[in-house]
Amino acid sequence: MSGAEIGVVILAGGLSSRFENGNKLLSPLGDVPLAQHIIRTVQSLGFDYVVAVTPGGQPALKSLFRSNGIAVIVNEDPARGQGSSIAAGAAALPRGQLNAILVVLADMPFISAQHLADMIDHLPGNEAVMSDVGGVIQPPVLFASSVFPDLLSLRGDKAGRALIGQLTRFASRRLSADEAMDIDTVSALDAAGQRLK
Repeated sequence: MSGAEIGVVILAGGLSSRFENGNKLLSPLGDVPLAQHIIRTVQSLGFDYVVAVTPGGQPALKSLFRSNGIAVIVNEDPARGQGSSIAAGAAALPRGQLNAILVVLADMPFISAQHLADMIDHLPGNEAVMSDVGGVIQPPVLFASSVFPDLLSLRGDKAGRALIGQLTRFASRRLSADEAMDIDTVSALDAAGQRLK
């Protein structure tokens, strides 16, 4: 499956309520903002259609994505949960031209291109491919076109997990705890920075 057949939704619409120092996605990790890491990974795989879902306001965050050639979709009410951001991102993609939608989180800087490519390789014959971290399903998640209508109606933080629970044909690919690290606090960002040294 080529990059032209897969749309990507980068979720950057959270409230960062646990992060104590501004917008975590703009905080430096190594030599670039945190969100730049997943941007680089996604772009390395040559996807034609990539959108980022952000909260309202946040001009610097929107500028970061746009400067990388990524369309920005605004979730004006991020309190509605992650499901609403997935729905907004999926709605903005040219679904009629796509065979799959990949959902990634902007605060997971260590997701590798190899992991995403492995997920894509295992999509044929399945409705979704999920990441398995020690027996727990986590993003990234890759959804086949048969699931697109369901993505458009998602609401709430647990809506995506509930949808996955309804699927009958799915695969999971192992993701190490190190690669699955997400950044929610300043201490987590500091720990991530130590890994880059």
